[in-house]
Amino acid sequence: MESLRCRLRAIFLLGLLAALAETATTDTIRGPFTRGSETPSYSDATTEYADTTSTSDSSDSTSDTSTSTGASSSIAPAACYLPFEEIGGRCLYVDPLETGSWYDMRLFCSRLGEGAHLVFLNDANILRDVIDYIKKLGLDHSHYWVGASDEDHEGLWQWYDGTIVHMGAPYWKYDCITDNSTPSAFPLRPQVDPVRNCAGLDSNYHFLMADFPCQGDGGLVPFSPICEGEMRASESF
Repeated sequence: MESLRCRLRAIFLLGLLAALAETATTDTIRGPFTRGSETPSYSDATTEYADTTSTSDSSDSTSDTSTSTGASSSIAPAACYLPFEEIGGRCLYVDPLETGSWYDMRLFCSRLGEGAHLVFLNDANILRDVIDYIKKLGLDHSHYWVGASDEDHEGLWQWYDGTIVHMGAPYWKYDCITDNSTPSAFPLRPQVDPVRNCAGLDSNYHFLMADFPCQGDGGLVPFSPICEGEMRASESF
């Protein structure tokens, strides 16, 4: 029964994460969780586009068609430098074959390019996109380190740039405790624990965030990196 309740709670958290990401996408134009006063809809955009194109000179239609055909046949350059690829509008590199401690994987990421680092999962959109990517490609045999820790101050979780990490559901997982002392407890990570100072995506809990020992937990599941790099400058496209 406790195992079932734990699985149901995990499914609930994933649903909540998806709902938050969807809200951030459809209801804001200024950033995650900030509602815009008047968000343009898809129908408004298509109507405006149709009105604009209908006013063009029909005599130019042939040349416009040939130009657009030629443009569509060309391949736009990638937004990210190799080995990174665009995931959720960011340049990320998920490497399940590279494994090691949080420190080792942070160093590994930094060597992939100038400014590269362990990934910065600062809103529901990018976390959902990363989880979807891992599951769709079958890269779900590792935990994945991300760029957050509370080593500098116990209980104060920060990203690599000093930004405060979002706490609570649905970003962080619940523990499934089934021992006799607390048979119905589902503590939400992270907990105050001087040993668990580095954040990762827990493969045993649908890749929601959890606090781990920075050297790993000594289990059979390895720890791999998700690295983030810089996007190409717009003039490079």
